Amino acid sequence: MRKDFIFGMNIHNKGYEAYPQHYEEEYKTICKDLGMDIIRFNFNPTDEETFEYAIHTAKFYKDSGFKFMLCMDYPWWEDKTEEEFYEYFKSVGERMRGYVDYYQIFNEIDVHAMTADEGGLYNPGDGLIIDNYNPRLVKKAVTAVKGALRGIKEGDPQAESCVNFSWWHTKLLELFDEAGCKWDITGLDWYSEMEDISSVVHLLEWLRRRFPGRDVIFCECNWRTFTNQHDIVTEDGKAAVDKGYNFLERDALQAVWISDFMNLIKTSDIKNLRGIIFYELVDQIAYGVNHAEAMYGFMRCERNGDNKVPKIAYQVLKNKIAELKSEIK
Repeated sequence: MRKDFIFGMNIHNKGYEAYPQHYEEEYKTICKDLGMDIIRFNFNPTDEETFEYAIHTAKFYKDSGFKFMLCMDYPWWEDKTEEEFYEYFKSVGERMRGYVDYYQIFNEIDVHAMTADEGGLYNPGDGLIIDNYNPRLVKKAVTAVKGALRGIKEGDPQAESCVNFSWWHTKLLELFDEAGCKWDITGLDWYSEMEDISSVVHLLEWLRRRFPGRDVIFCECNWRTFTNQHDIVTEDGKAAVDKGYNFLERDALQAVWISDFMNLIKTSDIKNLRGIIFYELVDQIAYGVNHAEAMYGFMRCERNGDNKVPKIAYQVLKNKIAELKSEIK
């Protein structure tokens, strides 16, 4: 592993019920305990109040010793010109300059660009060919990405830009590249069911060859399942209980996968991999008992973020990060 390798955690903004702002000191303490180096924070500042909040949050984590990635899951599909995207992202870069190390422009554009206008997938596939993507959305995506990248670089030239994708949805990245888009870091969202089908090592090697000199950071990474794991909370969503696909079994599977995945990264000679940002710090059971993202956290908590309890994977992740850091010094 590289000497500059970084580990990080996803923390949502205060608009998410499980992430109220009054817990930011606790989030900092937890991430320090885990050994994290970078915080990925999703937010789109648009006015004075929201810029003040974004600057406060970035400064808070930067002053605490973390690098900071602002993940701007901005609606790229809106009917805007390249210049309109340029002006908005330039304004963000100018206001956030000095507080942000990485700007991720938009989020998982590939997934949205593969949807049909009437819903569902446009043309189901692995995302390796252009036919898997909705041409109307591809055109919008290229326009948005070109404008956003120019704007961020103009507004905050010292920070690095990031374009992320998931699975093997690589064709859209190639289209961005062919359209003249220049980004610094390729972000990869990678989850357990993907690793079960195709090792990420193969994908990272493809990215190294296709985009030489451009590093990769896992922007989201964790174990997950889309099966019936969500009967583990009460109907009002206030507390986790041991029933159905019980949380102890689920937590154990998460811990095993995290350990195996960290071992894979440790033993693989991946020259273009700069870091891993795990998704996410706490559960979000406010989503509802049947929502796919309700149980991604490394800590269980009530829907408003109260009463946090580390899962098994928490200690496994902490130990693995400490182990790997001791070996790459």
